[in-house]
Amino acid sequence: MQRGNRALQAYRLTTPADDNAFSHYTRVLELDPQHAGARAGIHQIADRYAALTRKALRDRDYRLSRVYLQRGLLVRKDHAGLRTARRDLDRAQRAAVAQPVRAAQSVAPSPVQPEPVAKHSDKGTGNLFKDLRNVWRSIVN
Repeated sequence: MQRGNRALQAYRLTTPADDNAFSHYTRVLELDPQHAGARAGIHQIADRYAALTRKALRDRDYRLSRVYLQRGLLVRKDHAGLRTARRDLDRAQRAAVAQPVRAAQSVAPSPVQPEPVAKHSDKGTGNLFKDLRNVWRSIVN
């Protein structure tokens, strides 16, 4: 339980394979299937994945949002917050796909070419653990 709690605090929710909160809590539940602390820990992991999913969705990073959602559903497929986040993500992705079509239909073609839009770089560091920690800190703060 202590290892699971430490991993949860460090946002090692489901990775790395040898030291993550989910695997530690699962081991506790193998020994005691009714252990309230381990059950609560798994629920907290799902809560955090739901929050990460919503944060990525607000940032319109649908790919990352989908990753967090899938990981959370692997932890608890019946989590209400994750089910709501899935519905919101699906709705946002459908709207994002439909929006350019509506805009193209309502605007007459222009002989002037628009200026190219600068592409934004990915906001992550490439390190999942640091990115999760940074996202969580931005949510909490």
